[in-house]
Amino acid sequence: MPHPITLKVAVWKLAANIKLGQARSLRESRSATGTSATGTSVAGMSAAEAMRLWPGRTLMLMLSMMLSACGNNPSTKVSVNELEARPRFVVGIDREFPPYSFVDADGQLAGFSVDLTRAVAEVMSLEIELRAGTYDEIIAALEAGDVDIIPNLSASEELETKFEFTLSHSEASDGIFLRKEITGVVTEAHLRNRPTLVWQPGAVQDFVQRELTGEILGESSISETLRRLAAGEADCALVPHLTGLQLVRDLKLTNLRIAGPPIQSYSRSLSFAVRRGENELLERLDDGLTLVTTTQRYPELYTTWFGVQDKGVPTEILITWLLWIALPLLAMVLLAFGWSWSLRNTVARRTAKLRESEERLQGILDNAPMMVYMKDSEGRYLLVNRQFEMLVGQQRHQVQDSTDSKFFAPSQVAELRANDSRVLETGEIDRCEEIFPTGDGPRTFLSVRFPLHDDADNIYAVCAISADVTDQKQAQAEKEKLEAQIQQAQKLESLGVLAGGIAHDFNNLLMGILGNTGLALLELDPDSPIRPRLRDVESTSRRAADLCRQMLAYSGKGKFVVQPVDVSQLVVDMTQLLEVSISKKALLERNFSTQLPTFEADATQIRQVVMNLITNASEALGDRSGTISIRTGVMECDEDYLAGTYLAEQLAAGTYVFLEVRDTGDGMDAETRERIFDPFFSTKFAGRGLGLAATLGIVRGHRGAIEVESEPGEGTVFRVLFPASAKPLLEPIEELLPTDQQLPANDRTILVVDDEAMVLTIAQRVLERAGYDVLTAADGEEGCEVFQRHASDIALVLLDVTMPRMDGDETFRRMRQIKGDVRVLLTSGYNEREATNQLAGRGLAGFIQKPYAPAALLRKVREVMDQCPA
Repeated sequence: MPHPITLKVAVWKLAANIKLGQARSLRESRSATGTSATGTSVAGMSAAEAMRLWPGRTLMLMLSMMLSACGNNPSTKVSVNELEARPRFVVGIDREFPPYSFVDADGQLAGFSVDLTRAVAEVMSLEIELRAGTYDEIIAALEAGDVDIIPNLSASEELETKFEFTLSHSEASDGIFLRKEITGVVTEAHLRNRPTLVWQPGAVQDFVQRELTGEILGESSISETLRRLAAGEADCALVPHLTGLQLVRDLKLTNLRIAGPPIQSYSRSLSFAVRRGENELLERLDDGLTLVTTTQRYPELYTTWFGVQDKGVPTEILITWLLWIALPLLAMVLLAFGWSWSLRNTVARRTAKLRESEERLQGILDNAPMMVYMKDSEGRYLLVNRQFEMLVGQQRHQVQDSTDSKFFAPSQVAELRANDSRVLETGEIDRCEEIFPTGDGPRTFLSVRFPLHDDADNIYAVCAISADVTDQKQAQAEKEKLEAQIQQAQKLESLGVLAGGIAHDFNNLLMGILGNTGLALLELDPDSPIRPRLRDVESTSRRAADLCRQMLAYSGKGKFVVQPVDVSQLVVDMTQLLEVSISKKALLERNFSTQLPTFEADATQIRQVVMNLITNASEALGDRSGTISIRTGVMECDEDYLAGTYLAEQLAAGTYVFLEVRDTGDGMDAETRERIFDPFFSTKFAGRGLGLAATLGIVRGHRGAIEVESEPGEGTVFRVLFPASAKPLLEPIEELLPTDQQLPANDRTILVVDDEAMVLTIAQRVLERAGYDVLTAADGEEGCEVFQRHASDIALVLLDVTMPRMDGDETFRRMRQIKGDVRVLLTSGYNEREATNQLAGRGLAGFIQKPYAPAALLRKVREVMDQCPA
């Protein structure tokens, strides 16, 4: 009886020779028919090939199992008599194709294809040299003859014109990679009409032309393909599944992810490739590959690099039973097992597809930016997405089969049920806004509901899609508010321009009134009975000038003047105006304290406060008779008292001057008192609700406070408090300098340039009366001509800012060109900052604002002459 080891080797050799014969027969058959050998694995042939080679393959399988039953496999190295000592073969290895081939951390070539190449070389006694390179480099090297073999190349029509391929030894399925911001499950169907990066576009040409219609971007390096995808050059990339996963991790491309499982409709068949005409080398590689896959070596290699190895029924028992006991029975069992496996595989595949479809649908729903939910006719939830889970704070398994009453308040449950019922009853699509409570407060959702029909066209459920439109509604409201503000700003701007223009022109008119009045007062006898009337004209004109300054401040071309104010004197000056502002049936009572301390304020604004309070009191009386009392005084206020007022901020305790306005009208209840200072709130039919709001703003701007006392039927008291000041009132300034003064000869001539004839006349009269020689010009051009002729005599130029043909700015520059040290006193109806904005820092001697009194003009002229000697 032969020795068991000898029998084992003989059987193993017989199995190897059978498999070699099968491979060669298959290769010769395909060569005869002109069919490419690529895509067929020696470890798994197509169904037609398996049927044609079934007898030999069955015997080979039995012998292989018998070999395994005899113990461990012999050495994978086979002594083949036909193989003699051969020269060394150079093998080109793609260094960026893990886990098939790559350079490990120690700088050594590793991978499934590397180990498989070494195994084939060992069994065929081939001496090989491994040479690493990129895909393009090893392809070029094989074509040029610098490389003899490439172990893991995928055939294409283009490559088959240059190289020949062995039977395939493994499959590399492609996967879809995309950036993480592209959400949802993406399949090959989604690649249509998308810019797609494809590794080795030639190898996937058929698949690309069949499945993809978008822009195809080719790249020969897998790592470069993934880098370009991460950089945003395309929406997705098509690369080998396992290789892509490992490179994404190794290259730390954290913004990439795999779209799903490998593409089922396309995979790459990897084979050994040699140059065309290398038939002997091709046969040896085919034979070696067949010998390696016949032994346990191939599953070990496959398991090492891919972690997959089928573990079935123990091989030794099956072989012994099949060969020596129950070969027919084993065939039946194998047939039944194959049928059962096929059935289970079909069921599992269809189940997986169904599960994949459900997961894809759920993935789409979960990544949707709005809530999606479905309820049956009884209001029980059948399906929800992640947005709904976030709203109610529960998982979907907790939500399913529950009703709205589990998550929402009864009032909202009734509303939701009514909305569902409309769809269930009418079968029509319904759109409505719904408010849901969230952790950030109530949110508004726009919900669209539609019915779901069964096969009998009966409505069995309602589906809703709800989008959060709170931000959009707020944005729309803000937009409308902003548009209203813009319109209001444009209106105010127009009013400001109008007010500024009117105030400027009115100042010129007031200039004539004040100037002539001042000259008249100078020329009248001190005891003349006309002087008091002229004083009234002058006082009224000054108030009109104050009003102009307020209009200029409103238009942005002026400023408020803050100075010490006596509130009693201010109200006394307004007596005549107040009497004509109130109802004819109202009695105006006055009670003013004398010797009050001053407070710092803009007198024009305080007059506005007085007018608003008096007007409000008069309107509170209506058509009835009543009394309006005005009282002024001083009081000490502590912090507790001030805390009960409408104040600007935390005011300090101390002395406060007050103005009190009391009426005997209907009074106010607590709710009305809370809102009286709100803008646009008014209890009157035609009221605008701005008077008291403006009053509060003015008082707060002066660091004051307002106290309000009112009860229904008891009338109302407004008490305005201002912090007292130690500054005295400004003393009236003497009207004129002495007219008999002796003026230096070089300071006698003054040029007045103004386009207003009245202003020009007043200035000329005042200056001539003071002893000056006056030259006049009606605009800037004429002024420059006069100045050109008399530049050596002119000591000062009184220059208006706003003039036709040539304004004050241009006139000033032209005069400076004629005489560099010319003294210019600028005058304008606008304030100094607005008027001198363009002339700042350019040697301007001074500024005086219109309207000015004769005395003020003479003081300013003398001041400029003294400070800026010629």
